[in-house]
Amino acid sequence: MRRSFTVLALVCVLAAVSAGCSKQRDTGFPAIKPPSSTSASPSPQSTAPVSSVTLIGKNIQWDLKQLYFVANKKVTVTVDNEDTSLGAPHNFGLFTNAQRTADKEIFKPAKDVSPGQKFDYVVPALKAGTYYFQCDIHTSMNGTVTVK
Repeated sequence: MRRSFTVLALVCVLAAVSAGCSKQRDTGFPAIKPPSSTSASPSPQSTAPVSSVTLIGKNIQWDLKQLYFVANKKVTVTVDNEDTSLGAPHNFGLFTNAQRTADKEIFKPAKDVSPGQKFDYVVPALKAGTYYFQCDIHTSMNGTVTVK
């Protein structure tokens, strides 16, 4: 009798240890998969300066509020106007002041981008610093440019 009690106690201890050491427990929820690190494009929130960027206009707002440009090099800003249901044109202007007043506009849009269209604005080389951008048609569509 004592022997069967010892065996039973040993089996219980081994089962408890085995369950405690298991790498994965059944929580009743699906397993969490780690994020894929094979992304070919940088994150939209990347702070690495670039020499080209796409700015998407949709629902009278930009998809990005912060842009990072390479200093002393031309930068291509592609405006992709996805405001097809609203029929709203957009453009890209660049300013030296946060109020984005017309007297401080250092890059004026060459043309407006019609809904469903794209246009490349080539911004001349800028010195390191902080600048401000907006759609001159919809001034609430604005953000900051950091040049490094």
